[in-house]
Amino acid sequence: MSDSSAEWVTAIATCALAVVTAALAVGAIGAFIYAGRAYRAQNAQLKLARTPVLRGEVSSTGSGVATFHLDVWLSTPEPLASLRVIIEEARAHDCPLGFTPGQTGVEQYPDQDALPPGWRNDPLRPEARRAERLLPGRAATWQMALRQRDRGIDADPSKVRLRAECIAALGGEPWLVEVPVTMTEDAMRDFPIEPGAWTT
Repeated sequence: MSDSSAEWVTAIATCALAVVTAALAVGAIGAFIYAGRAYRAQNAQLKLARTPVLRGEVSSTGSGVATFHLDVWLSTPEPLASLRVIIEEARAHDCPLGFTPGQTGVEQYPDQDALPPGWRNDPLRPEARRAERLLPGRAATWQMALRQRDRGIDADPSKVRLRAECIAALGGEPWLVEVPVTMTEDAMRDFPIEPGAWTT
């Protein structure tokens, strides 16, 4: 084989090797990108699976006055180390219920300037805490009562909206989740929905 032929064979082999190497590199980069996307998707699914699911239920105490119990149930399998339930309002005074002060987890004498505007000087409170571990299938329970409002304003049960800040028993950043609320039949029966039913 002449020197020129040998050079051609070497050049062709070198080009072929470069093409194969480039193809392998592109394939490796593609596999790396795919693996990264799969890892992120798996983490997102795991995070979604770990997100606490809470539901609230308001029932009447049946004591002859308009006081209620709120049970916040944990439906997902991971226990919570702590839980803070906050009343959510679109406007000040929207929610007809508040937490009664002095019970465990509800401040008796909060700093009024630290409260949301609609709750300043209100005899009830906009949030309640539970410092103990909450196990799956169990509920955190607090007492609530009707807020004092101007006469002529309906007490609309649909305006009882809650959200929660909670920390998993395994630790990590706090979760912020919505808490859908239902009313039992006895609560609806004792809930004043007619104008003028509020105290002054």
